[in-house]
Amino acid sequence: DEVLTNESIVEASLEFFEQLLNNTVEFFDNNEDNSISTDDFLSMLWHDDIKADGKVTIYELFGLSLISLPNPLYTASTLLDGNQDELLTMDEMLSFLRRTFSIVDKNADCYINLEELISVLGES
Repeated sequence: DEVLTNESIVEASLEFFEQLLNNTVEFFDNNEDNSISTDDFLSMLWHDDIKADGKVTIYELFGLSLISLPNPLYTASTLLDGNQDELLTMDEMLSFLRRTFSIVDKNADCYINLEELISVLGES
């Protein structure tokens, strides 16, 4: 409705971001295991199981290991995938989302707005 009336979203709730995450996982989770991994993208990308172990790792899929990524991306991957199994479970992603949301939600009202986001970005 906001788009049709030319009004912008003033604030967004945690519930909104949780639903967005659910929809995103549902869209990309091709093997329907309630997680995101290289397995979900194998049918779309050329790949080679170099180790012939039946599992295509991120290294095998993209030709580089996570540690080779720029530091912010590597840090994000380690925060998202706590056990480093290259499988982002819904629990891991929700935990990351909620931790990140609580950092941005300065007044703890379960909504974030542009001012809170700018404030957090200014702190980093």
